[in-house]
Amino acid sequence: DAKDIKWGTSTVGSVGYRALVNLTAMLNREMPEYRFTALPMPGAIISVKGFANGQIEGCYGADIAFYELATNTSRFKGFKEQMKRQPVQCFWAFTVEVGVGIHSRNRDKYKQWRDLSGKPVFTGPLPWDARAQLERGFAALGIKHQYMEVDLSSVGSLLDQGRIEGFITYTNAESSPAPWVIEASLSTDISILNPSAEEIDILKQKGLQVVEVDPKVFKKPVHVDKIIYLPFFYSFNVGMDVPEADVYRMLTAIEKNAAELAQSDAGFA
Repeated sequence: DAKDIKWGTSTVGSVGYRALVNLTAMLNREMPEYRFTALPMPGAIISVKGFANGQIEGCYGADIAFYELATNTSRFKGFKEQMKRQPVQCFWAFTVEVGVGIHSRNRDKYKQWRDLSGKPVFTGPLPWDARAQLERGFAALGIKHQYMEVDLSSVGSLLDQGRIEGFITYTNAESSPAPWVIEASLSTDISILNPSAEEIDILKQKGLQVVEVDPKVFKKPVHVDKIIYLPFFYSFNVGMDVPEADVYRMLTAIEKNAAELAQSDAGFA
């Protein structure tokens, strides 16, 4: 009988969910002795905790989540005492790059990230690692904004109404924005807000990397010549109960079908 692997990922509409649906479809074809299922969860951190507590067999996690887990800080503070097993890194799949979007009418009002201090900003759902990465960048710059928790489907309309002044935008592997970000950009006229040159220097001094992303990855103009984002790494992982030989087969199947995966999801490029 096929062994079930319930593989936690992020919420429907996220890059993690889209990527794992394509990945598990390929693995189910290549490894019929397993039955891989992409299980959407409120955020990648929930999948890491779910795996550590024995609720699921695979998880989706970022370097920032594993750092917090290892240091018993932030979203994982006090969690180690509850753990039943330690997450294991298997496959670093891609980077996710995060930054800021504003309404195009505010391009003269906001010139750098620090201009959003004190303003209502949606940096992503609370459990998301993407939010944690953007908040890490804001903290490095001393930005203290008003965090707004909103539904992903309403981001565009709230930005249009002025109820939020900024929101998280991000791409997968510098090539494809999340579906909900595309939806927001189609429902209102968004502009990317880049950090200033001074802010970029501060971010680098604080140990954060910076990448330039081509604005053409969006479906419509975002009013900048280049997008400045903060990248971090995401991984898809199974645990030690999956034999080493099977993990090796999984990785070689991914390598063999890399072109197919990239065709189905540009993030795998």
